[in-house]
Amino acid sequence: GLRLSLASNYTGSFGIYGVSSINGFLDKIDHLTWETSNGRFLFNAGAQNDLTIGTGNVVSGFSNADPYGLFQPLGLIGALSTSEFAMQVFIADLSRFSIGGVHLSYAPTVYQFGAGYFFDVDQYQKISPMENNRFTLRPDSVTTLHTSTSLSAHIYEVDFSWDAVLSEEFQASLQMDFAQKIKSSGTDGFVLNIPRVILDWNQIRIMMGLITESGRLIAGQFNSFYMANRWRTFGSSDIDTVVTPNTLLSEKRLCQGFNLAFAVNPVKGTALEISLRQNLREKHTFSLDTTTMRPGTDLSLSLSINDSLIKSIRFGELYARQEHSGLYPPRSSLFLSWGFSAGAAVATHPLYFGVSLDASVLFRFLDMNFDNKVSSGDGIPAFAIGLRRGLN
Repeated sequence: GLRLSLASNYTGSFGIYGVSSINGFLDKIDHLTWETSNGRFLFNAGAQNDLTIGTGNVVSGFSNADPYGLFQPLGLIGALSTSEFAMQVFIADLSRFSIGGVHLSYAPTVYQFGAGYFFDVDQYQKISPMENNRFTLRPDSVTTLHTSTSLSAHIYEVDFSWDAVLSEEFQASLQMDFAQKIKSSGTDGFVLNIPRVILDWNQIRIMMGLITESGRLIAGQFNSFYMANRWRTFGSSDIDTVVTPNTLLSEKRLCQGFNLAFAVNPVKGTALEISLRQNLREKHTFSLDTTTMRPGTDLSLSLSINDSLIKSIRFGELYARQEHSGLYPPRSSLFLSWGFSAGAAVATHPLYFGVSLDASVLFRFLDMNFDNKVSSGDGIPAFAIGLRRGLN
């Protein structure tokens, strides 16, 4: 599929941008998909939205779109599976190959063993080209860098699950997963989820578990707002300081808490999901701020429908999500941080002449003032509407 966007960049002028750069050229490719009829092989090049790999301990709800940028990166998702083995691969941007990873799993019976490796090779890599700046030009006269920390992130993951009970009416499983960030001189933090219990019965799912984070690694490191926070600047006088995930958190950080999630299908074609993460202990959080931070709270609510409820609606969703409250920016509050987003989306089946409708509305916060906090003017509404025509 191809896409042609009429948009306004930081200059305020509407036009079709990207005709003279590789990023802009790839933006014109909406998707390229190949999947076998048995579903054992998938190749998809395009946008990555709500991408989760493995148990989600490292890659959870990832989006490869940079909200400060005008162009949609062309990412790659690949999957290969047999009766017992499965492999997932992703590259966030095929023009750079700087963010990606692979996850392998083996499920011989009721047990599943998994392992993965994920990377961001250069967190100091800036947005380019200049015409890609969506709202405003981000500071470019950087004179201060946290050069004492690594510019890259390399993370390995191991996970295990056991389907303890399998029946038509009730299923119960136990999961454990561990991820650790590594660097040339040793390790740089870990995330441990143990135990995690998942119960399914009568169209209801409940998940509960304990979580520990340490150092410069957080659960779901590659998340929906990762691209917005992997390279930020804030200014002071004539000095602009770069902040990356490697430089924000302290290597001495320790966080412990619990996760709860509830999902139900109240009516055929509908799904209601609620999730809560409550941190109980937070110590040595930030590298440059040593004062104690109050443990954060994350909350997510969503209601979705599909064509089993309304025949013409392929998918629809209403949602509000808060991820990693208190970290982005430092000491931010629930629903008032760069990890908050709320909105709605709908996609129809072909309505007339094979043309379907896609529409969405989104509200989120971005650091528009480059002051490292949520302030006036940081709330950004976004609207999108488009027509889609399939070609056979």
